[in-house]
Amino acid sequence: MSKRSRRKREARLVAAPSRAALPEQRDYRGPAIAGALVAAVAILYAQVRGHAFVNFDDSIYAARNSHVLAGLTWDGVRWAFTTFQTANWHPLTWLSLMLDVTLFGRSASAHVLINATLHALNCVLLFLWLRRATAAVWLSAVVAALFAVHPLHVESVAWVSERKDTLSTAFFLLTLLLYTRYVQTQSRASLVGSVVTLGLGLLAKPMLVTAPFILLLIDYWPLRRMEGEKPTTIRRLILEKIGFFALIVPSIVVTIRAQREAMPTIEAVPLTIRLANAATSYVAYVVKTLWPTKLSIMYPYRNIDSRWAFICVVVLAFVTIAAVRWRRSAPWFFIGWFWFVGSLVPVIGIVQVGLQSMADRYTYIPHIGFFVAIVWSASEAVRRWPIRRLLVAAVVGVIIALGCVTYVTVGYWANSRRLFEHALAVTTNNRLAHVSLGTALLDDGEYAAAEREYRAGQGFRPVEVVHIGLALSLSGQGRLDEASMEGKRAVAANPNSAEAMRTLGTIELSRGRTSEAEQLLRRSADKAPEADVLGRLALIRGNLDQSRREFERAIEEQPDDAGLHNDLAAVLARSGDDERAIAEYRTALRLNPNLYDAHMNYGAILSRRGAEAEAIREFEEATRLRPRSAEPYVYLALAQANRHLFADAAANIGRAISIDHDGSNRFLTNAVRLTADAQNIDRYLVFLHQQGR
Repeated sequence: MSKRSRRKREARLVAAPSRAALPEQRDYRGPAIAGALVAAVAILYAQVRGHAFVNFDDSIYAARNSHVLAGLTWDGVRWAFTTFQTANWHPLTWLSLMLDVTLFGRSASAHVLINATLHALNCVLLFLWLRRATAAVWLSAVVAALFAVHPLHVESVAWVSERKDTLSTAFFLLTLLLYTRYVQTQSRASLVGSVVTLGLGLLAKPMLVTAPFILLLIDYWPLRRMEGEKPTTIRRLILEKIGFFALIVPSIVVTIRAQREAMPTIEAVPLTIRLANAATSYVAYVVKTLWPTKLSIMYPYRNIDSRWAFICVVVLAFVTIAAVRWRRSAPWFFIGWFWFVGSLVPVIGIVQVGLQSMADRYTYIPHIGFFVAIVWSASEAVRRWPIRRLLVAAVVGVIIALGCVTYVTVGYWANSRRLFEHALAVTTNNRLAHVSLGTALLDDGEYAAAEREYRAGQGFRPVEVVHIGLALSLSGQGRLDEASMEGKRAVAANPNSAEAMRTLGTIELSRGRTSEAEQLLRRSADKAPEADVLGRLALIRGNLDQSRREFERAIEEQPDDAGLHNDLAAVLARSGDDERAIAEYRTALRLNPNLYDAHMNYGAILSRRGAEAEAIREFEEATRLRPRSAEPYVYLALAQANRHLFADAAANIGRAISIDHDGSNRFLTNAVRLTADAQNIDRYLVFLHQQGR
């Protein structure tokens, strides 16, 4: 070695002190990446603060579930562990929703914000697990970022009913973290902890029954337990999972029992169709992951071309064979593909639950494996490319593009109307979307539009739901005889439906058939003793105090139900408490400006108190809402006559007679308390013409 070279080497040695002599360098990449993931989720999902409940499942999970609305109580805990409501057994999900109410109140936005918080936590946990298991910081960050911003995950986050997705995944990722720590440190406490967290996850959603198999996959890679000088045998790895398998067996048994009623018969969805749908759904999930367009809350079963199903089977077989062949050279692709395929097995539709052919929410955990396979494979493919900055820009561009689609998709979940209008725009033959949009229109008081949607949704199951919707929309238009027929069809379709009996009973009450109404409402109350039904029963029996108490109790559970405020106001008015009645009518109309009954009742009480000008405005609004009903024209004419507007009153009586002579006569006779006579309405019209001269 030359003197010059020796001097350079000595200079380097002097200039580079030992690692022990340097202060410890802290790696800030982890906290920075975790913070970026949380920020991304916050930006995308901040808009949910103004979101409402969705009328598909949310009423069962939160909006009208008395156990959840009561908050976290011992009675609620007991109910959560013993109920099979929604054809599921997931007590921890129920308890988390109850805790939301206790801490933050009953608003939909509070529930969804907790979902978003759990989603952010899941993104961070996913990054931490992958970094620990692989030591690949940036690849782990990319996988977590894709998980954070992918549009297919919006359904799991923006839908209150999907709390089970975000909550169970948090426990699943904790299971992976603790299990990985056990493998790396041989800490028995970590192994026990991973079993406990999986148990908690199963209490939130039974889809985690595939978790032990995923643990076997990660034993192969990235933990590489089958390699090295002392590889672990397959037998030992399986025996090590005994605790995990011991949890999933009872979970499967309980879930099958819970979902028995939700499983269609072979005649409803034949096995051949389910198998074909499973193959095409796997391919559809891959396509929607890579190109997330036309996303919908419901994808109905469609006619599947046998050739397309065969092509999908061939594609799946090809990718699966490739994954097996590359298991040594590309173990990440092997485990990622089988993670994706395997974790979808419980929901792919072979054992069918529900009427959907597939669902975006089912990709929440499977996507982890898919993203690992894609990201690690892409990294290997471009490892020797010289233009690294261009690659980084491409990755960032993909994440931003997905984020933009997600932001727009979150907006569709603002309310039921927007959500199902979008679903109908991107799918065909979607009966559930028609029925759910009809319900949203019904809630908005758009009865004619609601009727159109319910008729478009005919063929939906359960059948009584469509008949109930038609009955309510027809009743809202004043077509009570037609509404009664639809109500009777609903009861005939399902004689055990408390809702069908309640709907028909309420309509019969509006038709003046008190005896029939009382019988129907009593049968409804026997099956489901809900406060509003008990309130109507008490009102029929003349027990005003009990009726008031029942409606007040119902409003405590459903404070935003305009119909309940209208019902309470009617009871208060009959009790002589006009001031409170007026306040309740105003609340009802604030909640639903299109509530016909509230306008009519409010107008009547105003007219009785001499406020005819205000009463006229209410009755005019009622005629706008029900232009084909004689009732509002009769009451409008009476209010106008009281203000000596005889010409206007005569014109409105004429309209009422042209719509329904006998009905107009009945409304006038009851309103003015005349002796029953078929000519009362005609004599009153003559009187108005005489006064108007």
